[in-house]
Amino acid sequence: MGLEVVLPDGRVLNDLRRVRKDNSGYALRHLFLGGEGTLGVITAAALRLVPALKRVETAFVAVPTPDAALSLLSRVLGSGAEVIAFELIIRDCMDIVERRGAANGIRVPLPLESPWYVMVELAAAHPAVPLREMLEDALGAAMEAGEATDAAFAESEAQRANFWRIREDYPELARQEGPAINTDTAVPVSAVPRFLERIAAALAERWPEGRLLALGHAGDGNIHVSLRAPPGVDRETWNLRARGAEEVVNAIAVDLGGSFSAEHGIGQSKRHAMATHKDPVALELMRAIKGAIDPRGVMNPGKMLP
Repeated sequence: MGLEVVLPDGRVLNDLRRVRKDNSGYALRHLFLGGEGTLGVITAAALRLVPALKRVETAFVAVPTPDAALSLLSRVLGSGAEVIAFELIIRDCMDIVERRGAANGIRVPLPLESPWYVMVELAAAHPAVPLREMLEDALGAAMEAGEATDAAFAESEAQRANFWRIREDYPELARQEGPAINTDTAVPVSAVPRFLERIAAALAERWPEGRLLALGHAGDGNIHVSLRAPPGVDRETWNLRARGAEEVVNAIAVDLGGSFSAEHGIGQSKRHAMATHKDPVALELMRAIKGAIDPRGVMNPGKMLP
């Protein structure tokens, strides 16, 4: 809700107000959120707390297509419960988890017979909310409509933790499979199926030897797409051979009204994408703000702005 920030000249901006409404000029805290340290150093923050969750229900669901996954999302949103996770995972990612994760105790909860899977989690702050019934009703309707073909519920906290390990341990397990070109894109939720369809076609056309991997937060449109190298190809070779794959994915995301950097920031590695895809007027304003607050360029130089 508010920040304290040390500015490049040593002054301290005290913007720690905790009120819900404050229209007394520019919302300065937003300059520093996402600024990657290029405008100042955040030294304190005022946070709004929410009630602890008393009930959680988690399920792994097999779905035939990303379109079906979005229909399921609509159903669970319409159940009245709070949807706190809705992760879309392509089968090839699940194959990696099954193959690499078993040695670490990770168990895939469903037979890997579907092209896509979803992990969905509902929560409530009050223990009396009938989350299980809400989720069962939504999944039952989805199965009747052909939007889901199988489902497994977490029947204990240990099973729920295993479900989450599938999602959270996947990046490390995928690295064990070999090199890949990775992206961090987001599109409007309604555009997720079209996005996946377009990138699959575009990447297959230029790099048919690569393997498309995709998973991410379908509930907010943030899909992580990777182009995996074929067996036996080392990282340096694949980076050269598949140069341009990230740009293909970024361009499609932006064309669909999305972003080329959803949650991991710009740093140095995405400055080229800023130059290519960021609105020129937005870049001009960012440079003006940077010049006004940090005229000597001492805050995290060489980062974010091209």
